[in-house]
Amino acid sequence: MTGQELHQECIGSVAKELYERYPSVFVPEGKKAFPLAIGIYGEIRASSPDLLARSLNGFLGRYCQSGRYLRAMLADGAERRNLNGESVGPVSAADQEHAAGKLAERMETLARLAKKAKDHCAPPQSQEEAPVKIEASPPKDDAPKAPRKRPLLTLRGPIA
Repeated sequence: MTGQELHQECIGSVAKELYERYPSVFVPEGKKAFPLAIGIYGEIRASSPDLLARSLNGFLGRYCQSGRYLRAMLADGAERRNLNGESVGPVSAADQEHAAGKLAERMETLARLAKKAKDHCAPPQSQEEAPVKIEASPPKDDAPKAPRKRPLLTLRGPIA
């Protein structure tokens, strides 16, 4: 398992833990998200020191950049929540503007990718634009390759 895969697995376990510990604040995919209180990272670290800081940071980054979270930030009368699920104040206009900008960027990116895919998959307009068919030529020498002269691995010293 690579380091990146291990990190993603740790983020997943942090997500599961937060969904269980704070169900009124953190909700799994497919359900409405709630804007989080400013400084909630510090609250979580103080109340759950067993969670790895790097994985918690990765989870919060992913959670707060999700489309459902950004849309929750834009809802009329959106209120931020602390770990107890209590309202701690409204989402500021600046934060709503930031969320709207992030969503707009995402929509532009998706539209650009969709256009690129459509252009790539569209049939050619004329014979001149038809893709050239390339055929692989058979190998010139069908003779088996000679075995390696050097060993793949050299052991040094006695084997215990």
